[in-house]
Amino acid sequence: MGLPGHRGPSRHRATEPETAGVAGPAARPLPSRRPHLLLSGSCLRADLCRRHLPGPQGHSVCNLARAYESGGQLSEAIQLYETTLAGFDDVLGGDHPYTLASRQNLAVAYQAAGRLDEAVRLLEAVLIESERLLGLEYPQTVDGRHNLAHAYHASGRVDEAIELYEATLTSRERLLDPDHPHILSTRNSLAVAYQAGGRIDEAIRLHEATLRTWERTMGAEHSDALTSGHNLAAAYEAAGRLDEAIRLYEATLVKCERLFEPDHALIRSVRTKLERIRSRLK
Repeated sequence: MGLPGHRGPSRHRATEPETAGVAGPAARPLPSRRPHLLLSGSCLRADLCRRHLPGPQGHSVCNLARAYESGGQLSEAIQLYETTLAGFDDVLGGDHPYTLASRQNLAVAYQAAGRLDEAVRLLEAVLIESERLLGLEYPQTVDGRHNLAHAYHASGRVDEAIELYEATLTSRERLLDPDHPHILSTRNSLAVAYQAGGRIDEAIRLHEATLRTWERTMGAEHSDALTSGHNLAAAYEAAGRLDEAIRLYEATLVKCERLFEPDHALIRSVRTKLERIRSRLK
């Protein structure tokens, strides 16, 4: 069963919580204004959307919002996320996991649109409610903690971001298999935050370990492994280890050029950073 469009770290979709029997610390029954609407999975989403979201294709509003967001049409995505949230809030109430997940989706879209203050406020409120209603280590709560850490980092609140990323990683390592993509995603984010906070040695060690695991579990040419290689090269560059940075950037670029279109964002980033280092060495 699944939450409507609930996002985990780095856009991985998290497994979705049940509406009853919630596990985790301080778990308690989940309130609803209309308990008879606590249906399961797609039945709930379709029922809510048919009766509370606009248009004949209302059941696909969540997917359409995600498509708009992925395509950079953020105003349209935000409008649909707000509509979805209003529907869930009206039917299930503000305390239901679907409503909390819908708020997270809207907050992440706000962040993508540069509305950081709104994103942070919404994510902070969602995390407080998730911890109270679902428990500190319920998957949806842990996802919310990661998303708030990301918003803090984007807002320049690096120390707060690091604290939340570390808490997220501790929970994920306790709850998930050691090589789970959510763990690797959080390690990557934490390493980037360490680097932003001047903790470059810790960043490099964590990046190196994360890259090894991505390559072992997903293959050296998986998109997440390539992103991890790019981030490690950037950490080497920041540490003044320019020869290692160049070698890793070059290796990453070769793989990216084989896999992606020429204007892919990762290709552009690697090329820009290679040119920057080479110009410094001239």
